[in-house]
Amino acid sequence: MSGEAIYNQLRRLLPGASAFLDSHRDKSLLEISQGFRRPGSPPSPRLLAAVEKLAAPGLGRELTAHLLDDLRNGARASAATHHGVESYPELAQGNLLFALAEIRRSLDHEPFAPILVLACENAPLNSATCPGGFLFGRRRQGDRYQKIHLFKRSSDRVIVGRAPSLTREDLNLFLTRVDQADLQPFEKTGLKKIVGPLASDALFLGASSFLDQAARLNRRLWNQRFKGEKFPALAFLSLEGLASECLIQDLAEADSLVSRLIFDQSAFDYVLKKLRGLSGCWHESLLSLPDGAIPSDRSRPLGTVLFWEINAVGQSSPMGLTMKKGQPALTGSALSLALRPEELISALTERKILPGLFLCFATLVLGHGLRTYGGVYMVDYLPRMLAPALEVCPPPRPVDLSWSSSLAAGLLPIQLDSGRPGWEGLYPAGAVELAAAGPLETDFFERLMALKLSDISPFSASEWCLEETRPEHRARHWAENLESLRRASGGLRLSLT
Repeated sequence: MSGEAIYNQLRRLLPGASAFLDSHRDKSLLEISQGFRRPGSPPSPRLLAAVEKLAAPGLGRELTAHLLDDLRNGARASAATHHGVESYPELAQGNLLFALAEIRRSLDHEPFAPILVLACENAPLNSATCPGGFLFGRRRQGDRYQKIHLFKRSSDRVIVGRAPSLTREDLNLFLTRVDQADLQPFEKTGLKKIVGPLASDALFLGASSFLDQAARLNRRLWNQRFKGEKFPALAFLSLEGLASECLIQDLAEADSLVSRLIFDQSAFDYVLKKLRGLSGCWHESLLSLPDGAIPSDRSRPLGTVLFWEINAVGQSSPMGLTMKKGQPALTGSALSLALRPEELISALTERKILPGLFLCFATLVLGHGLRTYGGVYMVDYLPRMLAPALEVCPPPRPVDLSWSSSLAAGLLPIQLDSGRPGWEGLYPAGAVELAAAGPLETDFFERLMALKLSDISPFSASEWCLEETRPEHRARHWAENLESLRRASGGLRLSLT
């Protein structure tokens, strides 16, 4: 598969990400990051209050006040991440790129603001990005990323937002497994650098859930990448948690956007029909369930209608529509909710349900004016997801969603050169590799900012191709052509031993 063939394949599989590469190829990574800060209207007071409530316990009052001021001057957040350990290379590097404009300001001794990252807590601990453990940049046998887990495998299907907090014993057992694992020396160094201090961190160990621990762990990961004390802080919040804070109040108001979308039957029917089958929304089989039965085949891309049901052990399952006493109801595996404000508010408050992606983004973006930038999938589905809601509930002023085509995660300018032959010898740096190499010098960030998208797009495209194409579907000689493409790519290369 030639380089051109790879790009053509990606134009078919990832049209939004490919269009971004084509239209921004001559821009530097700093210019791309500055584009996330384009002027915009402030988000609603309700959203700002929710951000303050969720951010202040971990970020502190002073930094939270800076974050709120910054949001008032041009609301934006990175929303490409799964809550949990941020080790997946595309996400670890993505948040660095998203923050480059603020890093530039910090290096120039100008005022700079915290970086807001909204992360999906409805990801299972063993999802593709392994939020319940660590991923390495190198792949296992040319296919999936190598990983090591923090939790017992019996917890794989528990979502991050319901996982129990890790104990000192859990961390020490993990470090013992690291010593015994077949890992590179620098990988062991990176893991110990990240996890070792947590075993004596009273605030980490005293957290009531892994959700809170993950936010603290990711702030530690972030801080370890910088020298000195002057760099942007990381505000790592739950996407669903922020949306829920707003929804609990929105659902009680008949004229709110989500109330009009859900409780106006014609608007609701239109959105359900338009978004069936779209990534992040719902499968058609969920729109009219016989006897409230959820299809048993979990391998199907069902999605969910509005909310996910969360069971007593912390696993999520889809909800679909059925009739309850002649009225439409959301039905899951053990829960049925009439489409009435009081029932939905009660279930949200009691943490029995979490909003799905459509409801999260309709609430935060359309309902409260927050710009949420995403990754290689989100640039395709977000505009399509929000369009029907705008059609049936048009706001007083036109809404510009052109920003949603900007790619905030997925680009991979930082690579590790292992010195081994073949395409696997050069691979993206994730959190473990960055921790092993860090803290990073000022010169590193200067060079990162100066890179052009055209310098790094071949390597990024090659990684996306590996993710999107299973080995049995790859063309002949794909490995040799992939190596040539990767070696021709620019970027910053970490050499670790």
